[in-house]
Amino acid sequence: MKAFALCLSIVAAGVAAPMVLAADAAEPAQPAAKPVLLYTLHYHAEGEEQYLPTGNYSEFLERLKEHFDVRVNAAPISPATLKGVGVLLIVNPSESARGGKTPPHVTERDAYEISLFVQNGGGLVFLSNQTPAHNCEKRDSNRLLAQFGIEVLHYDVGVKEFTIPDDAPIVGGLKWKYIYGCLLDVRRDHFAHPRVLLENDPAVPVEVGQANPAAGGPAVPLGEAGPRGPILATAQPGVGRVVVGTDGGWLANGTVGQSDNWEIARRLFRWAARLPVAPD
Repeated sequence: MKAFALCLSIVAAGVAAPMVLAADAAEPAQPAAKPVLLYTLHYHAEGEEQYLPTGNYSEFLERLKEHFDVRVNAAPISPATLKGVGVLLIVNPSESARGGKTPPHVTERDAYEISLFVQNGGGLVFLSNQTPAHNCEKRDSNRLLAQFGIEVLHYDVGVKEFTIPDDAPIVGGLKWKYIYGCLLDVRRDHFAHPRVLLENDPAVPVEVGQANPAAGGPAVPLGEAGPRGPILATAQPGVGRVVVGTDGGWLANGTVGQSDNWEIARRLFRWAARLPVAPD
């Protein structure tokens, strides 16, 4: 019996040793993959130089790489284009040609594919702009935004710095340097649960500066004070999330670092991707 017990203890020791070695040899946990952010240039006219990823959007997109796997292409919207994408970014879709062929506008099929993408968990960030100075298309873009109870209007709002109310979701209490845009119409009873994060306040004056600094132009008010109305909104149809803003210039080089613009962008894009949005 003593010999049998001795054999059992030897076997037990032999089994335990490899388990300890296996635990010691375990590889460290790999960091989670970043969600893919696709900046689509599909709706930009050939020759359009606003908001280029290698131009005045380069700093902003570089900052986003800390949080996202940033990709850029001009491929038509389709299930294949959106496969694996976490957030789709559309900025200032072009109204008309810039010396080349007429740019694509949002089609009914595009609106269907993107809304389905969002319903299934994708994020959409759509930034419109003032027209006609920015050659920004609105009519066909609104067939997409209508899926989320939001519409871009034509009432202009000039250059201002807003203090976002403390009780605003996601970005409350931050300062937003706004560089010329327009108003939104938000249907608060829509099934996509749109909500307003910030309204233009006509009492906030537009900034005064040189209309054309390069040419040494005179100091003038930069745009219209604008009527009261939403300028930043979100929606949550299905599982996904939508952010709609009415200015693209607030993320351009030289502006993304002003006020709290980058922190606002960081929170909104992470929210759209269903990531935590706590302040850095």
